[in-house]
Amino acid sequence: TMIMNTRNCFIKYNSNIHKLKYINIKSKNSALELKTKINNANITFSQDDNKIIFKVTNLDHFTINKFINSKLFVDGTYNIKGYGTFDNIRGHIDFKDSTLKDMVLLNNILAIINTVPAILTLSTAGFNSKGYVAKQADMDFTYSNDSLYLSNIDIKSDSFNIKGSGALDLEDNLIDMNLNLSFVKGLVNTSIKISGTIDEPIVTIF
Repeated sequence: TMIMNTRNCFIKYNSNIHKLKYINIKSKNSALELKTKINNANITFSQDDNKIIFKVTNLDHFTINKFINSKLFVDGTYNIKGYGTFDNIRGHIDFKDSTLKDMVLLNNILAIINTVPAILTLSTAGFNSKGYVAKQADMDFTYSNDSLYLSNIDIKSDSFNIKGSGALDLEDNLIDMNLNLSFVKGLVNTSIKISGTIDEPIVTIF
């Protein structure tokens, strides 16, 4: 059995330096357990042969933006958990009180919304120049063969709610999603299809 405990150490990822408040590692034969804390986020990871389980709670937008090397998220609290193997991971993502900004996909969704007369008269207080304000978001995911599958997407906002599912082919940079947008507590709904590439998604109403 190997046990390692240390405090105030640093890791480098995506050219960014992350400070770990502590890291505890326990290893025995093919089993590994790891616990660490980055800012206010608690991270646990365990591995037994090829099987893995991980959980990240209370992640803030500063940390997640540094890890993905982006400025996509503003404010909010994020949680991620998953299990499976390194080749096939299933899990759940949830976050609240977050603003998504500078995202081509959301801008294209807003553009298509503006072509629907029944929606033009509605307030979009949760979708402004700063981005899309998500009060609560939940979704399941599966990662397999360089593809990310999202299901049971349920995002609530003051402007419109989003439900649906879809896939992102990370190797070929492709996206294929079907979403339902709900306005005024479900009184007005429209369905959209997202296709094309992740960098330049195409949004159409169906």
